[in-house]
Amino acid sequence: MKLLYDAHLAFRKNISPKLLKYGLKSGNHRILLYVSNHPGCLQKDIAENCDVETSTLSTVLSNMEKKGLIVRKRFENNNRSYAIYVTESGQKISEDSLKHLIDSSEVALKGFSPKEAEEFRSYLKRIIKNLKESNKNL
Repeated sequence: MKLLYDAHLAFRKNISPKLLKYGLKSGNHRILLYVSNHPGCLQKDIAENCDVETSTLSTVLSNMEKKGLIVRKRFENNNRSYAIYVTESGQKISEDSLKHLIDSSEVALKGFSPKEAEEFRSYLKRIIKNLKESNKNL
C-alpha cells in the first residue's frame, strides 16, 4: 500500500501548482467540484462526500465564500441550514481546474492501454469500497 500512497502524493504534487493558480488547495478543489455538481447541497452532504470534518468544512466554506467561489443561502423554513451554490466565477474555476485534473490523470496513465487504465480504475474503486466498508466498523 506504500505504492498507492506514493502515487497519491505524486498526483497531488502534479496537480497542486495548477490549482494554486486559482487559489485552491486540493481539498478545496474537491469541495468546489462537489458543490458545482450538487447545487443547493447542505454542509453535511459536502462533509460526508468529501471526507471533511464539519468544523473544518465550515472554515473552508467561509474562505471560499470570501473568495467569491460559493454562496450560502438560508432555507426559508430553517434558519440553521444553508443551501450551498457555486457562483458564476466559481463555476468557471471549477470547469477550468477540472481540465487540469483530467490532464494530470492522463499523465498518470501515460503508457497504459485503455484496457489497463480501466482495470486500474476498477481496482481503485474496489480498494475505496473495501476501505469505506472497513471504516463503518470502527
